[in-house]
Amino acid sequence: MALFSLIIIFTVEPVLGEFYTTIPFLIGAGTSVLSGYIGMQVAVRANVRTTKLAMESLDNGFKLAFKGGLVLGFTLVGLALLNLILLIMWYRSLFIVDTKGTAQQQLH
Repeated sequence: MALFSLIIIFTVEPVLGEFYTTIPFLIGAGTSVLSGYIGMQVAVRANVRTTKLAMESLDNGFKLAFKGGLVLGFTLVGLALLNLILLIMWYRSLFIVDTKGTAQQQLH
């Protein structure tokens, strides 16, 4: 993450010292790490329970596996949407004209 952040800073950012691309990259990378951790925790727990239930009934094992996948999917999509909403709010506060008609900040 650090190496790619440096590459982004020196190749993509229009002005050094302004991190309008690097910060979202780092937020996304951090969310990816968190998603991987959450995903492994949910998957391991769901798989153990699924195995136990599948010994009794394949139908019950399938239902639990499906629910475990649903929980994981909704969690990851929720984290992605949270990041997107926060980034939109941040960019809006930086670049959108306020109600008085004055721009808060100009792009370089």
